[in-house]
Amino acid sequence: GSGWGVEALAHYWQNRDQAAGQPTPRSLPFGLSARCWEAASQAVLQALGGGLVQASPVLDHASLPGRWDTRSPWQYFNLHGAMEEPGWYGEHAGDYPVAFLPALATRLQSLNVIGVEACYGARFAGLTALNSVLLAALSHLTVAFLGSSRIAYGPRRPPNRLADVMIRDFLLAMRQGHTAGVAHLHAR
Repeated sequence: GSGWGVEALAHYWQNRDQAAGQPTPRSLPFGLSARCWEAASQAVLQALGGGLVQASPVLDHASLPGRWDTRSPWQYFNLHGAMEEPGWYGEHAGDYPVAFLPALATRLQSLNVIGVEACYGARFAGLTALNSVLLAALSHLTVAFLGSSRIAYGPRRPPNRLADVMIRDFLLAMRQGHTAGVAHLHAR
């Protein structure tokens, strides 16, 4: 990213070093999904040991802060993304409300790992933390992030495949105590 310099990198390394010295948290993951993928997202969240996934448009960027577990070290998102827009979007009946914006990543209250199934959900090239969730998250308390910088595919309902499997297996391996690199290899 164009606005992610030495200070942001130093802050990230400090968070990573702090996380490396702690045991793997057993907290429940938080999940937010576009309503159209709610069934597939629920299967991913259950595999991670979580409860019910929250749905958008029921939750959007304005109502999310009051119902979002910002203390969970495991953050799972299955939303839409766009190449030209900074946020992630829900979907239901032709409505695409803004569900998550880069600034929301700075509301996370603990060291965390993010897995996102959104087209362009991890885009960063030429962007700053103001218009990239990835860069905003890594500039705050996120120590590992897996998402797509291009198109991501997944089913509306189980059985899970494609991006669902990548994110599920990545987060599952991270929850089992693997490093982000090994977790990514497991997911691939």
